[in-house]
Amino acid sequence: LFDSVAFKNCITTGMILAEDGRKMSKSLKNYPDPENLLDNYGGDSLRAYLINSPVVRGEPLKFSEEGVKLVTRNVILPLWNSFSFFSNYANADEITIEELNKASPLRERPIMDQWIVSSLQSLIKTVNEKMENYYLYEVIPPLMNFIDELTNWYVRSNRKRFWKEKGKDDIDKINAFKTLHEVLLEFSKTMAPVLPFICEEIYQGLTDKEKRSIHYENYPISNSELINLNLEKEMEIAKNIIRSVRNIRLKVDIPNKQPLNKLTIITNDSEKSEQIRKMEEIILNELNIKYIEFDDNFENWVKYECKPNFSTLGPKLGENINKFKDYLSNLNQHEIKELISNEKLEFNKEKINISDIDIRLIKNEDRDNQDIVEDFSVYLDTDVDDDLLKERISREIVSIVQKQRKEMGFDITDRISLSIKSDNEILLKSVEKFKDYIANETLTTDLEIINEKASNKLLDYFVDTNIKIS
Repeated sequence: LFDSVAFKNCITTGMILAEDGRKMSKSLKNYPDPENLLDNYGGDSLRAYLINSPVVRGEPLKFSEEGVKLVTRNVILPLWNSFSFFSNYANADEITIEELNKASPLRERPIMDQWIVSSLQSLIKTVNEKMENYYLYEVIPPLMNFIDELTNWYVRSNRKRFWKEKGKDDIDKINAFKTLHEVLLEFSKTMAPVLPFICEEIYQGLTDKEKRSIHYENYPISNSELINLNLEKEMEIAKNIIRSVRNIRLKVDIPNKQPLNKLTIITNDSEKSEQIRKMEEIILNELNIKYIEFDDNFENWVKYECKPNFSTLGPKLGENINKFKDYLSNLNQHEIKELISNEKLEFNKEKINISDIDIRLIKNEDRDNQDIVEDFSVYLDTDVDDDLLKERISREIVSIVQKQRKEMGFDITDRISLSIKSDNEILLKSVEKFKDYIANETLTTDLEIINEKASNKLLDYFVDTNIKIS
């Protein structure tokens, strides 16, 4: 009710305009009905959309229902999915608060646990600063960024830790549950003023049902002892590498299910190499690659290119801007490195700062499997041998079985019997070699391999084979 009234008040004051820029009007019927908006997307989505809009700055907003829909898709659903993931697996394994309290201290947990907690504490610090200075419109972007980090990086990267059968490396499993529980709880408190309803629901699901509302809780204050800015920076470098290599895979049409042997990191910066080495295991796991090698022969792979920033230097240099452009284009690599080191130069008696010059790395050769990442480069070895092919087949089989488990309505903890029927030699060798992996990933207790032709062809798109799963 409150959100509906607030939305209508913004309309009547002229702060919210129709998408065509005209004033919203009942006679023109040029705006969506607030009640329908709330029914379709909920008060949380509408509230977050408005808080992230010019309305909060006292400026008019061209209202878009698509904007509310995007908040639902990019904020509400991912946050709820993270909570559902925790709830489903915690309930399946009957994880109790007492067990969570036995988790290791944060400094002894895996690096991903330390990183997501540090990111959350940094977020809480940022949000407090913005809110205390009434910059409410600057609160939503960092909150949305954290939801992406939580769902697309932390939860997805650590799924196997939650899936582990209880009794096998229990402390790692408990550490994962403890970390996600802490993060969801504190993040809900942080997000509560923006998303009051979903945060209340998550809070009640994570705590004693008899506890008071989340809106009676003190607002979180960041714990500086849990913030590790170096770790956050290292993780950001790792994420950029992962994004870049995924783009390479798309470009050369090699999906992430296909294991590859080697990724080469090209940098002559020893500090950058050390930062990447700390994240090596995470990068390899995310990209399905066997190992990373470092190449410090920078000039063999990349070179610098310089161009003036016309918007800032145009008024300063006037008609000499094109001469300066020619001057930059004639700099050799050694001179560009000196420019980067000095951070300034003098041209035509004008002192020019490096911030007014666009310096970028480009590849020496146009290789599809090489990319530039910030101030270094990556090269992906895309050769696939027989062993890598067999491993890929095993992953495809797991993917098919998991999809069928879902379609057949199996619970996440249900054990199954699995028979694989094929007359394809490569597939049979793959199943034999990776049968333990297939069984563990699909919760199979009885795996049967039959060497004969099958009627359906679930893997024909990948190899010339037939497979039957029952």
